[in-house]
Amino acid sequence: MASELPDLKRRLIELAASADARFAAAPEHEREIVALVERLEQLNPTHEPARCASLLDGRWRMRYSSFKLDRNPTLNRLAFGKLPAIEVRVAGIYQEVDTSGGHFNSLVVFTRNGASGIHVIAGRFRPIDGTRLDINFFATHVRALNGDTAALHRALGVADERELSAQLEAPPLWSEVSYLDQDLRLMRASYRNLHVLTRDEAQPVTLDQVAGSR
Repeated sequence: MASELPDLKRRLIELAASADARFAAAPEHEREIVALVERLEQLNPTHEPARCASLLDGRWRMRYSSFKLDRNPTLNRLAFGKLPAIEVRVAGIYQEVDTSGGHFNSLVVFTRNGASGIHVIAGRFRPIDGTRLDINFFATHVRALNGDTAALHRALGVADERELSAQLEAPPLWSEVSYLDQDLRLMRASYRNLHVLTRDEAQPVTLDQVAGSR
């Protein structure tokens, strides 16, 4: 029943937070997360969530992913092999969505040698039906989190900004929006990966940069 929703959401977000996006997830907590997600999907309050622009738009924080995540990946791995093999430490994972332009950007906030940056994979999407989104990631770049580009370049050991930007030929992907409300989104993505996302209070930081691209 709908009266279950607040308690189910509260418990799911609590477990996802303790899992730290899965970096620190206990197996028993992962099993409970899956059970909570399946129950919430049955109670999804939004008809055709993939077409619900008013709820999809904005900045979302990844709270849990069944995809195996690495706390210390390289930019090369994050960028489908297109950027230098520089190791960074992940501080947060986000998605920024703009349905008016069909933008779907994947962000990894990271640190290295005292500097903070954002790795962005820019994508476009379109709803295929009431729940499914087809997504095409077409470009990747790295930018400073606080605007201090020179400090970030020193920390990464690169001299030219062109080293931190590339076009992509990524395989087509899809995501099924299995639950959506004002502050929680559940996704069943390509290869059946499960994602739990909550709305972030911060405004999107990348959508203005891609408004005129591709």
